Amino acid sequence: MSTRKNTLIGLFLVGLLAIGAGFGTSLWHHARQPATVAVAPNFTLTDIAGQRHTLADWSGKLVLVNFWASWCAPCIEEIPLLVEAQARYGARGLQIVGPAMDEIEPIKAMVKRLRINYPVSADLAEADAASRALGNTQGGLPYSVLISRDGRILKTVLGVLDRNELEELVEKHL
Repeated sequence: MSTRKNTLIGLFLVGLLAIGAGFGTSLWHHARQPATVAVAPNFTLTDIAGQRHTLADWSGKLVLVNFWASWCAPCIEEIPLLVEAQARYGARGLQIVGPAMDEIEPIKAMVKRLRINYPVSADLAEADAASRALGNTQGGLPYSVLISRDGRILKTVLGVLDRNELEELVEKHL
């Protein structure tokens, strides 16, 4: 009886793992799909210098909003790529914005250490509201949203952007 019970429990657990793996793969695949052509909601972010910005401030630019935190290793791994992209494509109309899901002091330290060359905010409530408004229903980081010059959401990415993916997205939409 216990062997049969153990076999049934084992089969049940394998079934749960298979369902979980399929669901996780589906979420990851979905997270890298082009967004719908929805218009991005206007949001407000207060940068680390205390200046308030809205999405409308960057109207006419290709905007990449990258949600991150100082305690998020994949986020920190991705930032040098974003700094490079801002330097390379900024004059052509790319504007990267970095709302941080964090406290201001660790963010100020990261901005200095990583030489971040784009606006960064450190108001957790504002960043969380903007992240949710822009479709981050899972609350994961990093989370990036590419917004067209006319304010449409072009793509959302939950997870780290790699160099090729970022360059392809920017070149395609600039």
